[in-house]
Amino acid sequence: MNSISAGDYVSHDQHEIFAGDINDRIEQLRKTTREARQDGDEPFDEDVAELDALVEFRDQVQVETGNHFDEATIVPADQFEEHARDFAHGIADIEFLDTYVDWPKFGDDLKSDRYIELELGDSTVYVR
Repeated sequence: MNSISAGDYVSHDQHEIFAGDINDRIEQLRKTTREARQDGDEPFDEDVAELDALVEFRDQVQVETGNHFDEATIVPADQFEEHARDFAHGIADIEFLDTYVDWPKFGDDLKSDRYIELELGDSTVYVR
């Protein structure tokens, strides 16, 4: 992986990144780099860069939100409108909601009220 993109971590059929998936990737990269060093080899630069970026992101989320990382909701910017739609449908199970809601505006309002903007590699994500 040459550069990190939020899309690399989005779970299938979801509009958000699960913190547990990032934690799992961090542990996988730590194991890979540790094993390489134990074998007398240098770990791949890409693995080290990804590990450093993910640990930095995880720490930043905890500092910025004041919450434990596992409690964070992480949404890539390009998925936020769909996330807002899923959020609204989760609150109100009204079939005709799509007819009346301006989803881009609702998404922008939701972002400004509840989320902070951070960078994950070369991608913008929103976190709460």
